[in-house]
Amino acid sequence: MAVDRGARGSSSPVTAPPVGRGRRDAPLLPWRRLGGALTTTADGVELGMLRSFTGLRIVNVVQTTLAVATLASVSPHPALDVVLLVVFVVETVLFVALCLRAGTVRRRRLVTADIVFGAVLLLLQPLIAREEHRIGSWEAWGYAVTLSCALLAGMALSRRWMWGAVVGLSAAYLVGGLQGNMLSGQLWSALTNVFGYGAFALVGAVISDYLRRLGAEADLQRGLAEQAAAEAERNRARMVLHDTASLLTRLGRGAADDAVLRRQATAGANAVTAFMAGVAGREVTDGESRCLADVVADAASAFVDLPITLNLDLARDIDLDPDLVRVVGGAVVTLLHNVRQHAQADSCVVHADATDDGRSWEVTVRDDGRGFDPASTSQGFGLSRQVRAAAEDAGLGVSVVSGPDEGTVVTLSWSSQVTTVSVGDASDGSSQPPDLLGGARLEGAATIGG
Repeated sequence: MAVDRGARGSSSPVTAPPVGRGRRDAPLLPWRRLGGALTTTADGVELGMLRSFTGLRIVNVVQTTLAVATLASVSPHPALDVVLLVVFVVETVLFVALCLRAGTVRRRRLVTADIVFGAVLLLLQPLIAREEHRIGSWEAWGYAVTLSCALLAGMALSRRWMWGAVVGLSAAYLVGGLQGNMLSGQLWSALTNVFGYGAFALVGAVISDYLRRLGAEADLQRGLAEQAAAEAERNRARMVLHDTASLLTRLGRGAADDAVLRRQATAGANAVTAFMAGVAGREVTDGESRCLADVVADAASAFVDLPITLNLDLARDIDLDPDLVRVVGGAVVTLLHNVRQHAQADSCVVHADATDDGRSWEVTVRDDGRGFDPASTSQGFGLSRQVRAAAEDAGLGVSVVSGPDEGTVVTLSWSSQVTTVSVGDASDGSSQPPDLLGGARLEGAATIGG
């Protein structure tokens, strides 16, 4: 049996999409993004952080409005106090709208403009707050609302720009708050408050970095899952087409008058129809346990055109569960299709054997065809996926031994104690597969074809 050189699956790397790239075709004021459930994606993370920042700014606006309404009467310049509040609200609305349009807060120019506005607001505090109330009072409300600027810097800027923003906000706060007010108590309070800018920036940076990594990982895993699903669907199609290709090859060689082959072709056509209709085909089992010898005999019964010898009597006491019925029967069918299409063999022996206690068994398909060199020839889809992968997934051992002009021996084995998986080269003297049963016993041979 020569190796099947059918189409093999290919995998392409899946990478997470760039984080924070919003849809530029969104409306200018997509306020609907402030509502609805967040997706577990990188874009969902960005939108979640933007919503959090928006919520914080709304709290700032409410608190500042109440403070101005209550304390404007004692402000040195009440009108300026109101004007600054209105400008702060307008700036916040514009910033949030533009970030919503982008789908992220990671817009350095917008963030820089917000931080600069916050610094200017801090420098103007002496004009709206009395000297003794510029530190630790809502009369000088600039400090409370610019903490959100520091948080934004941590969420949206690189570390260098973040610390630059912290230093700028801190300097503006000290200059505005301590202007003409260098009393020792106020100085220490101001220096203590300055640490708040660094703390808010660090919190924003740590949380946003973690959430972005989670979002990127979720996107990556979702992409891998989609790729795996697509690959599984391609493999399912190949499983149908692989064996059908063997039938078409046989029919193309003028065997259309073979009644058994015509029945096989009809079954193959039904399998293709079932696949197109979304039915799992070979993956569906009838839910019944069956004798190992009967499973192998049924799988080989359609290959009357091959010179097959069956040695199955020693496996008649082995019962397979429905999953193994599907795997073993499907593997034998695929191997015999390979013999038909590739091996150019004069004989083929299908042997099933088991230990007396039934704790180990094996099925061997051996042909004397042209074989192949496992070291230089990659195994095709039928051998690698329909036989090896399916068998190993079911807990069976798989051995493939072959060499140029030496034929091929494929062994499926099961043991309650050990499972072996190996590939050998007949040309190096290892033409015999690992003998799980302590020696081959050929009894009760039956021949199919000739």
